[in-house]
Amino acid sequence: MHRRPFLAAAGAIACALLSAAPALAADVNIVSKAVGFSPRDITVAPGDTVTWHWIGSANERNHSPASDPGQLESWDADPGNPKPDFDHGAGHTFTTAALTHSGTFTYHCKVHPDVMRGTVTVTGAPVPAFTASASSAFAGDQVDFDATASSDPDGTIDRYEWDLDGNGSFETDTGATPSASRTYLAPASVNVGLRVTDDRGNQRTVSHPLTVATRAPTATFTVVPGTAAKGATVTFDASLSSATPGRTITDFAWDLDGDGTFETDTGLIPTASRSYTAAATLSIGLQVTDSAADVTTTSRPLTVSNAAPTATFTVSNANPQPGATVTFDAASSTDSDGSIAKFTWDLDGNGSFETDTGTTPTASRAYTTPGATTVRLRVTDNENGTAETTRTVTVPAPPAPASPPASPPAPAPALVAPAPAPPLAAPPAAPPTARPAAVAPAAPAAPAAKKAKKRPRCVTKKQKRTRACKALKKKKKRRH
Repeated sequence: MHRRPFLAAAGAIACALLSAAPALAADVNIVSKAVGFSPRDITVAPGDTVTWHWIGSANERNHSPASDPGQLESWDADPGNPKPDFDHGAGHTFTTAALTHSGTFTYHCKVHPDVMRGTVTVTGAPVPAFTASASSAFAGDQVDFDATASSDPDGTIDRYEWDLDGNGSFETDTGATPSASRTYLAPASVNVGLRVTDDRGNQRTVSHPLTVATRAPTATFTVVPGTAAKGATVTFDASLSSATPGRTITDFAWDLDGDGTFETDTGLIPTASRSYTAAATLSIGLQVTDSAADVTTTSRPLTVSNAAPTATFTVSNANPQPGATVTFDAASSTDSDGSIAKFTWDLDGNGSFETDTGTTPTASRAYTTPGATTVRLRVTDNENGTAETTRTVTVPAPPAPASPPASPPAPAPALVAPAPAPPLAAPPAAPPTARPAAVAPAAPAAPAAKKAKKRPRCVTKKQKRTRACKALKKKKKRRH
């Protein structure tokens, strides 16, 4: 084999690229642990070999190049010896077999794998390329794929493999034929792939997206209102439905009761309406048919709501005496869109509705314990809607017992006359005293003056006719 070495300073690479057969080779010098491989990374053409040269002193020749595991190309200067840490001798060389697979392959020194590493890149891989008859196809149409634009720079492409369903495996092998075709039956987004293999076994892949659309019409509609009361009219409008180019919509059919059958056919009219008598959650369906008899269906939810009942009741006596029976009457409770199916009561105020009177709207109970009790009523309508309300019953406490009569006062103690004092000894006789002068008796007190009589008022005629005024008049005449 002819070689054209190019030696660099300090034992650099000597290499030659393949220009024509026979294949040339590339050389790598193994210098030392500090310097490593020189050059570390090299590029060769397919069919080339790589040769490593041990240079330097005896203590710098304990190296062994080997490829990293798991690659298409592999080599080992000392096979079977995991760590050939010995002097390989002056002028020792190792050459790989011809490298036919394109790609970049890593290698290392088995004695010093952490510091001595490099790469060998083999050029000349094939270049895959393909086109599709349509980047967007319709379901049921055949799509053709052409890979004649694929190439190989230094050889030929021997095999074409296709991934036409986009699942990642190349299940369609057309050999050396660079074309394939497939009919897609359903709408999908597919990533179509091509893998080519050249005459040296090099492989490359490429992929392109493909959209498979449907020719069937587009079905869509609105529901107004989306949540409807019982008895309200609900309108369904499919005016935005459309056919694919070149076709027209020929029929609208509706499933308005949610049973899965399209029982309401409005023909070319894209709207429908209906009211509902019972609360429910329905799936309303639309079926659209085009002029080629292709059919598309879709659905929308509809909620028909139930109006809750109204709960109310009266109490026969909100303040009963202990032991008296109290009657509760809920006959005034109502349901605007149905009927009340059940009355349940919490008569003891414990929070549980333990008394079920069915459709009978009354209940009764005697309360013996003084205090307040919160009585609750729950009404349930014929569609399980419920409502609750409360009233309070208060049993008064019994009156306090009468106080006992007061005890009569204790009798006063009897009075006891004091014992007579013992007689006193006669005092000694007083010496004779002078006789006091006689005192004249006091004059008798003058008699109290009589209270003057009040003089009558004699001004008006009426006053003058009184007896007192007439007497006064006579008295005046006598004075004169």
